[in-house]
Amino acid sequence: MQLNKNNFYINPRDEISIKKAYLVGKFTLVILPLFVMISPIFLAIYLLDNEFIPGWGIGIGILIGFILAWVVWSLLIVKWKIWAYSRVQNINELKKKAIEEKLIWPDGSWFEKTEIATVKQKQKLFTLSQRFLEKDVFEEDSSIPIEMIISHRKGVLTETLVVVISTFCGIFLLFFTEKYLLSAFPFVIATIAVFGLNKKQNIKKIILNNEGITVDADYFSPWNEIEDEQVYKTGSGSSSEYFFTFFSNYGQTKISLINFKIKPKKLETALRTYRIRYEKSNTTLSQ
Repeated sequence: MQLNKNNFYINPRDEISIKKAYLVGKFTLVILPLFVMISPIFLAIYLLDNEFIPGWGIGIGILIGFILAWVVWSLLIVKWKIWAYSRVQNINELKKKAIEEKLIWPDGSWFEKTEIATVKQKQKLFTLSQRFLEKDVFEEDSSIPIEMIISHRKGVLTETLVVVISTFCGIFLLFFTEKYLLSAFPFVIATIAVFGLNKKQNIKKIILNNEGITVDADYFSPWNEIEDEQVYKTGSGSSSEYFFTFFSNYGQTKISLINFKIKPKKLETALRTYRIRYEKSNTTLSQ
């Protein structure tokens, strides 16, 4: 979305991708502390099996593991931030992804206050924090077409049939058999399907191109009226959900991507590319 160059110089030999920084962070801030946490627990189980400690020693092992893991995380997160923030070009994008993936906590979080840093490290982090005032640099993706139409998935009919059939089976089992407990099962399935239907959005189509964003052919917003367009994730694991949001003259538009035929990363790339193309076009016209 932004075209200007960063002020912070990164030696090309030291520069790393956001993906590499994330993978290193995943190992350093998630896997390693988890290993540190479970090690005292397994040791306590071993000692208990060999009758070296009483049963309550397991609780001590869990407590020690938790404390050690927290200390390790508090030390390593500072090292990872300094390492990653000084090597990744688009630092704002890195921070956004790290927060979404629960590698680090948002600014001002209580957990952020538990980080352990030396005076020198704090000074280094303060210097690097000035980079967040810079604009990330993105390049146009030539694989993005002139126009992209993102359609809603067609799953309503299937879910409706599930609701009808499950309800019918539940009523049949309830009134025509004596299997009252079993009749509850189809009703549970019908309820889950209804929840899925209710989660469907009224928005059926999103159109992106060099001119702007169109939602359901009724609401068109040109790029010069659009601000803060982004794709972000909430939750984690199976409960995670991606959203596409932007501000325009219509106010905030927030769309869940759960039922749209596009990958979040692809949409993110498309938004950046269309923004870049629009700005290049307008720069050329103004010259």
